[in-house]
Amino acid sequence: MSSTDALRAIFNEFSTLPDEPLDVSPWLERLAASTGLADVYGEAGADGARAFARALDAAEPLGATRREFHIPTAGAQATEAVYLTGHSLGLQPTSTAAAVKVELDKWAARGVAGHFEGALPWASCEEAVVELLGELVGAKNAKLEVAAMNSLTVNLHFLMAAFYRPTATRAAILIEAGAFPSDRYAVASQVRAAAPLPLSAQRTRSHRQSPCYFSFTPPPGPFTDAALHLAHSRVRVNLNPCGVCVSGVW
Repeated sequence: MSSTDALRAIFNEFSTLPDEPLDVSPWLERLAASTGLADVYGEAGADGARAFARALDAAEPLGATRREFHIPTAGAQATEAVYLTGHSLGLQPTSTAAAVKVELDKWAARGVAGHFEGALPWASCEEAVVELLGELVGAKNAKLEVAAMNSLTVNLHFLMAAFYRPTATRAAILIEAGAFPSDRYAVASQVRAAAPLPLSAQRTRSHRQSPCYFSFTPPPGPFTDAALHLAHSRVRVNLNPCGVCVSGVW
C-alpha cells in the first residue's frame, strides 16, 4: 500500500473520532506498518520521527511536484518555510512568471485583439479551467455543472442579492467572526441595502457590525464542529437567521 493510500484509509476514520484530545501514536504506528517503514518509525526520539517523515516524503508519488513551486523562506537563516496557507494564497508555481509573460507579450503585440486570439483568448479564459474544476469537485458533466466566475466575495453578493429576503421576524445573517474581511463587508452591505426594518428587528453585537448581522467563532476541528457550534449560537442569541455564511459557504 502506498503512503497516500495508507493516509487516506487512516484519515477517513477521523469522521468518527470522539470530541477529545487524541493520542496520535497508534495512528503513526499503523501508518508506519502499512507503508513498510516500521523499522524507521521504531527509532528512538525525535530523530526517529523526523526520519520517518522524510521516508514518507521520499515514498510519496506526488513528492516530485514540490519542485514545481517556489517555497518562501523564513527566519534569520532564510530557511524554507513550512507553508500551510494554501486556502488563502498558495505557493507560486515556478511556471507562473513565464505564463504571465506570454499574455503580457500578447498584449504588447496585439493589444485588444488579445481578447480573441492566442492559445488563451482573454474573453473566454474562464472556460479553460472548467474541466479541471470539474475533476476537483467530481462533476459528471463539467460544462453543464461548473462555472468559473468572479471572486468568492462577488459570488456571495450574487447569492445574497438573489436569496436574502429579510422580514421583520427573520432578518439576521449569521457569519463567523474570523471570516475574510471582504466577505463580512459583503454581508454588511447587503443588510444596509435591504428594505428598512422595524427597530424591533434591528439587533447588533457591536458598534462595528450592522443591524441584523451577528458573528460566531467556530472551534478548531472538522466542519461538523463548526456547524454544531453554529447551532448553539442560534440558541444562545435567540436567533432566527435569514441567512448563514460559514467559511464562504452561503
